[in-house]
Amino acid sequence: CNQAAEALDTLRATPTDLVITDVKMPGETGLALLEQVRASWPDVPVIVMTGFGSVQDAVTAMKAGAADYIIKPIEKAELLVIVERALQTRAMRAELTALRREVDDKYGFDNIIGLDHNDVFSFLRHLDSFNVFSGADCFSESRNRFRIDVLG
Repeated sequence: CNQAAEALDTLRATPTDLVITDVKMPGETGLALLEQVRASWPDVPVIVMTGFGSVQDAVTAMKAGAADYIIKPIEKAELLVIVERALQTRAMRAELTALRREVDDKYGFDNIIGLDHNDVFSFLRHLDSFNVFSGADCFSESRNRFRIDVLG
């Protein structure tokens, strides 16, 4: 793609694993493209490259969420390492999200408390570390005691 608009059209039409953009492009800058990609496809890493690097552009790119900022020219081997690292980071984040979802599905609050409040109180009466009270707060902790109220 030669322009940010083309890149965005491609992203809308095709699942994309990684974006590499130059800071200097016809139309919008690569930094503007970076911001749009991060806003619409936050899981797609963006590597920003330039032949006219400045510390300010590098800081701006990294603060905007760039996976890396490269000054051209760059050796092919170095670029491959940077791309591999960005894709590995993306894969680890996706795995972490899936694992968190799995843990939440299995051990989340909805799976701890039953729908019938009598079941909850029956369960809690068998635990020595809990004292069950009635009151206005939904949950509050005080000196190893938990306050659980049934609302509704």
